[in-house]
Amino acid sequence: VAQFANLFAPAATWIVDGRAYKGHPAIAACAQGVLVDAAQVRVVLRRSFCDRDEADWSVAEWAFRVQTGAGCKEVEQAVIARMQADKIVFLRTHNDSFRGCQTALDAPLRMEHRKPTYPAPLQTMSRDDILKLQHRHVMQGWRLGHADNICRCHAPDSVILNAWEVVRGHEEFCTSAAQYMANFADTQIEVHRIIYDGQNIALNQTWRCTNRSTGIRAGDQDLIIGVMQDHQIHYWREYFDPNQSAQTLQQTHFGKLQAQAS
Repeated sequence: VAQFANLFAPAATWIVDGRAYKGHPAIAACAQGVLVDAAQVRVVLRRSFCDRDEADWSVAEWAFRVQTGAGCKEVEQAVIARMQADKIVFLRTHNDSFRGCQTALDAPLRMEHRKPTYPAPLQTMSRDDILKLQHRHVMQGWRLGHADNICRCHAPDSVILNAWEVVRGHEEFCTSAAQYMANFADTQIEVHRIIYDGQNIALNQTWRCTNRSTGIRAGDQDLIIGVMQDHQIHYWREYFDPNQSAQTLQQTHFGKLQAQAS
């Protein structure tokens, strides 16, 4: 735990599923809570990339495995980090806790719903291009239930993956848009940070909406990791904390009851 805390600068911040820990004592205490029963820990990297303009910012997706006497538990995580002078000064961790599983410490990574490779981009996208595309995607698409706008933002074989379900292609996007509009209202987003290497995208944003059936309005900070190129989204995986969201444990992002989600 002490070695882990020393990876951070003295005044660094570590945010785990929306809760902030600042400085070595708080970071060490959080790590101790995670590792208290651990016999072994392994991180199996899926991918990582740095921002093309600000190389001190980087992103990774990995499987975090903890071996205890009761077996080995895996949770998939996405992290966004800032490094300075070989120390972490900022780290945000999101856990995909709903896809947690038991596995072996040395098991291969689980299959994902993303293509192994994508063709090289034909055009260069600026940060302004990315912001405009995401606002069109959400504010003119999901917020209004306009499936055509959503589909124009996605490649024909694009995939959206959230905590409970996988939505593939334009036909399923159209169904999902109607479900979302029926269940949620007053959607707003605030984009906090973009990390982009010309193809791989990480987007940290706050998504707020109102659950129509309960009247509860809430928001949580998402960390989205995917592929964005040539002014279209090709893959979109959402890491978010459902406990803080109006898209709650009862309903998925697209309005299906959790019990019905595959």
